[in-house]
Order: sequence, then structure tokens, then C-alpha cells
Amino acid sequence: MADARSEILMALRLALTDCPDPGPAPRPGADAAFGPADPQALAAACARCGVRLLPVADWAQARAAVADLLRELDVRSATFWNHPDLAPLDLPALCAARGIEVIPAREESIRDLARADIGITSALGLLAESGSILVAAGADTPRSTSLLPETHLAVVPPGRTVPGIANLAPLLRSLADVQGRPPSALHAITGPSSTGDIEMVVVKGVHGPVRAVVVAVAAQ
Repeated sequence: MADARSEILMALRLALTDCPDPGPAPRPGADAAFGPADPQALAAACARCGVRLLPVADWAQARAAVADLLRELDVRSATFWNHPDLAPLDLPALCAARGIEVIPAREESIRDLARADIGITSALGLLAESGSILVAAGADTPRSTSLLPETHLAVVPPGRTVPGIANLAPLLRSLADVQGRPPSALHAITGPSSTGDIEMVVVKGVHGPVRAVVVAVAAQ
């Protein structure tokens, strides 16, 4: 006799047999497989959820924007992912130039990460309709980097802005790993951490950063 799980899976298989083949997923790049029709709408969505959006034309401007932000916030300590998306920024050199202490982004260094002024991550995507930052946690990309420091800076590479959540599936398929699997631990971060649990007074930074910044790169 089949158990409930088997019955549910069989029902799904039967329902999917009539679904059309979606075909190959488009691969986003600098020439726009994805992107909002109205950049002003994206800026407005980010402003509504408290995300500071810094749109830049290319990686050179992105590096300058990050350097300016480190200076503006008077950052003394930073942590960041060792990820190919961030390689064009040369973050170790930027930090060394300003005498910023670099705290390794490792899960076992959580206490150290909590004292970092800024955590810098890449982003799988940016949802234009809500200003949500999409990040995927993994062994080399710990969620704590975007969660523990006072400021979370997310760098969105070219072609990773999607109009809305309905457009997310093709982007995730295009970012699948070598085994064809999409990211397994995906987080949508919509603005800095806040809560209104206590007497309905909104307080920021209780469960995470008090500040969220996005550097969105338009072209390679």
C-alpha cells in the first residue's frame, strides 16, 4: 500500500506529463536577458524598503563606488565573500589602501564577523518590483556575512536584475551548477533588518544589519 508521500509524488508526476517543455533557459549577460523596463521604478522599490541603490555603468565605477562607501561610513573592519563575482573589485587591495581590518568570512568565525562594520556579498539577483536582494548561502558564501555586520553591501553583477518574482525561475535555471541544480539555500533580503514586535514601535537592526546597500553593475 502506497504511503501519503508516494501518492503526492505520483499525483505531481501525472500532472506534469501534460506540461509543455520550457526549452533552454536564457543565460543573462551584459546585453540584457533580464532587467526592469523602468530603472526609476527599481530605484523607487529600493527606496520603499530602505535599500540604498548605487547604479554604476561598469566594474571600474563599481570599485570606485565601493571605495567611496568605505570612506563615507568610516569602515574600520570588513568581511567579504571569496567569490568570483567580487573579483573585479579587488576588495583586499581596497581594504589595505584604507587600513581596514579584513575578517575572514567563515562560519566558524561568527564572533569575529559580528564586530565587522560591513559585510560584502555578491547577489544572485535583484527583484525590481520589491528591491529584494537575492543571495545564496553555501560553504564559501556564508549567510552570516550579510547578517551580522552593521552594514550589508550587495554587489549585483550585470544581467542579474529581474522585473519580479515571476521572472525568477529562468534566472535560477541559468545559474545552475555543473550538475544542473539551482541554488539550494536562497534568501530574499528586502531592506535592513527591522521589527515592530514591541509595542508596534519599528526598530532597525534587531535581527541583522541596520543598513542595506546595493551596487548594481550595468555592464562588464
